[in-house]
Amino acid sequence: MAVLFGLTESHERLRAVYTFGKPMVVSGPLEASTEALGRRLFRHVLARDPVPALPPAAWGTYAHFGREYRYSSSGEWHFTDEPTASMANLRDIPRSLLALVTARSRRESTRYAIDAHPPHGYLDALRPAGRVTEFGD
Repeated sequence: MAVLFGLTESHERLRAVYTFGKPMVVSGPLEASTEALGRRLFRHVLARDPVPALPPAAWGTYAHFGREYRYSSSGEWHFTDEPTASMANLRDIPRSLLALVTARSRRESTRYAIDAHPPHGYLDALRPAGRVTEFGD
């Protein structure tokens, strides 16, 4: 929704749009308005979050635009030139949902897990190390 809002808002007034775990919303060539927003769009992606890989490749050609930052295993956000690709296998969708009820060791070996998508995962990744929140965690 943030991207759709950015596309309708006056680009002169819009400073930036930050998204967290956003799916692909553009199919086909980018229009001038999409390119203008792309310079001000900062996408954040957790490695195992399936939502940025949606819609799957079988549903058509979709693409991300803007600048993508991925959270690394070292605990830092890094800019990447290669945006998250579409999910290649439709079976990964139910697998990501089933990862919620599987054993922890098996869940961590799956490519995608829907438990990586909720906001608290992104908030934890954005919180500086050693910083305590207002909730005491």
